[in-house]
Amino acid sequence: MYKINPLNRNVLITADEVLFHGPTSHTADHRMIDQAIIIAEERFIKKSICKDLYEDFRNQKNAVVSSSNIATLTAGVNLFNNGEPIVLQNGNIVNALELVTNSWYVKLWNEYLWKICAEVVIYTATPTNFSEYTSQGEMINNPKSILNEGQGATSAGIKEVQWKMDKILMDRIDPLIQAMHDWICENKTEFPKYCKPCACSEDGVSYKRKSGWIHNIY
Repeated sequence: MYKINPLNRNVLITADEVLFHGPTSHTADHRMIDQAIIIAEERFIKKSICKDLYEDFRNQKNAVVSSSNIATLTAGVNLFNNGEPIVLQNGNIVNALELVTNSWYVKLWNEYLWKICAEVVIYTATPTNFSEYTSQGEMINNPKSILNEGQGATSAGIKEVQWKMDKILMDRIDPLIQAMHDWICENKTEFPKYCKPCACSEDGVSYKRKSGWIHNIY
């Protein structure tokens, strides 16, 4: 799927890809997601797949618009566009899996990396989605109680958000990263840029971390 990358930096995942594979509503704020992508990839993805593999993959998945490729990229971003035609300018960055030339990278993306990227972006975005820095100070984004078709609906508090982040990290992200590591090791010859040792381990897949929450900031 061809999408404009608004971050002015090559990244692996776009906001639309996060919405497809992430544990979030499809109406989530794209800006909030965009602001978490670079941090999430630096914190989790670059370390989990190794710097060289990460750099190679993200550089293949992004293209800077130029006079030589603008027609192809314009056709790509408008292929499934039902609104006004998207007009690209030289210097724009377009992100698309279709640009990736390494077929094993594509397999890695579809098997594990897309899902992991989406999960870690939502994880990273959760604190700033809970509260937001504004000119009036730090504000909780949602009211404690809202009316929903006659039913009382209560937004999550800090304890619920802390619980959610812990569960996402230990029950979703850690096991997926371990499963991806095992899969890459089974196909190690296809990933020469993967730097992690492939020794077998009988330990559980959730390890080291007890909490993903940074305490005493609220």
